Order: sequence, then C-alpha cells, then structure tokens
Amino acid sequence: MTGAFFKKNFFYYAALFALWAAFLLVRYSGHRYEEAPVPSAGLEQSAQDPANAAASLQAKVTELRQRLAAAATHAEKSGVLQQLGYAYANLYNATGSISFRDSAVASMREASDSDPGSAPLHYSLGKFYGALGNPAGALEQYRLAMRCDSAYAPGFIEAAVCSYISFHKVADAARFGNRALQIDSHAPLCHLILGLIALDANDFEAGRMNLDQEIVADNAAMAAGAQALDPGSIRFAATTARYRLMQLYCSKIPDREKAGANLDEYLKLETDPSKKAAAVEAVKARWGG
Repeated sequence: MTGAFFKKNFFYYAALFALWAAFLLVRYSGHRYEEAPVPSAGLEQSAQDPANAAASLQAKVTELRQRLAAAATHAEKSGVLQQLGYAYANLYNATGSISFRDSAVASMREASDSDPGSAPLHYSLGKFYGALGNPAGALEQYRLAMRCDSAYAPGFIEAAVCSYISFHKVADAARFGNRALQIDSHAPLCHLILGLIALDANDFEAGRMNLDQEIVADNAAMAAGAQALDPGSIRFAATTARYRLMQLYCSKIPDREKAGANLDEYLKLETDPSKKAAAVEAVKARWGG
C-alpha cells in the first residue's frame, strides 16, 4: 500500500479541503455548530437549463435587493446581505461570470461590516469563502470570529482545520485545535488534526491516541444531533480517522484484529467504491485473507 489516500503532501491536502468545503456548503446549507447562523439561501447545484436557472437566480437577486432597501435594522440588513451573497454565488455557479463571484464576495464583506461583532457571522463567512476556493479569506474570518468571542468553539475548530490543511501551519493548527478542546472537550475535527500532525512527526502512538479520541468526539457529535457540527464534517473526520487507524494497525502498530475492525467501520462511512476496494486490498496485502 503506497498510502496514496492521504499522502503527507501540501497540495493534496489543499485540494482536499477545497473540495470538502465546497461539498459542505453545497449539500449542507443548514445549521453548522451550536448557534451558527442558518442562511436561507445556500450554494446550489441545479439540473435546470442554464438559461432558465440564471433567469430564476437573477430574479432572486432582484427580490433580495428590494428587501435590502427596506431593511430597518443592522441585523436585518446583515441577514439579507448574506442571502444576497449566496444568490450571487449561485449565479456565478450557473454562468461562470466573474462579476457575479465578485458581487458575492462584496455582499458578504458588506454583511460583515454591518455586524462586525458577530462571531457566528464571521464563522459563516469563513465557510462561504472556503467554498469559493479562498482559504486565506476563510481563515481571516475564522480569526475574526475568535476575536469576537474567545469561547466560540466553531471558529477555533475551522481555524485549526484551515491552518493545517490549506497552509500546513502546524503550530497554529495545534494551538487552535487545543483551544477548541479547552472550550469543548468533544469538539469534532480537533483530535483529527492533532493526530495528523503527530503522524507527520512520526509520533505514531500520539497519532493513534488522537485518532481514537476523534472517533469518540465524532460519536458524541452525532448523538447530539442538531447541536453538532454539520454531518459532512463529522463524516469527513470519522472516515479519515478510521482509514488512518487502519493504516497504522497494518504497519507501524501491527494489530490484525484492530486493522480489520477499523476497516469495517471505514467501509460503512466511505462512499467511493474505488477507495473501498483499495482499502480492502491494503488489508489483504498486509494480513492476507
């Protein structure tokens, strides 16, 4: 097994994060974590005819601009601006026009300016920028969320993920992840990042311990239902943790039974048939059967 699934490669991790962030905002436009805001217009993918889709989305932009003009409070204005940002982003997805992407970003920045002290808003904007392939903008917003509220765990969680996966800033990622765990001992994704950092440093026992703790955190988050981080994040974390544990028990910490148990759990989570087949072959190559 070459370890191609999760190589220690900066560009691989960066690409993975971009795809993951886009998937989250496309598929899960609902509640993120604790009190994070729920945009009523998420990024969309449509099977409609492109011309019809663009016309419908343009009508949505017109409607939102009318609502923006009538907004009476800063909070109301900020909410409409966020929806307008998503509407423009949808137009960008439908047409490929850079002007719509720029309008989406401008609307989101204006939303931030209209309610600068809101940690959940900055968190939401960070997810938005990540989905548009702008990890630097995303990290900036997560930092602002942390400054607004030093006890707002989601900001620290995503800052840890973004710092490690997009920029490979190990010290920052570890600091943010550990701070999130001080706020919430079961914060999802944090032990995953700490585990990957440990494995990068060839500290296999620390990596194993953190990956085991990540699975505990993921199970707790799933049990929490609506109070947990979005389902896509939990699945990503659990799938990665199970795969890396399977690798560890096939190589650096040999244990056939544990390798098989983690393979079984990984196969329940992974949706890509080719990755499933590769994982099964990796275990067979090491242990036979």
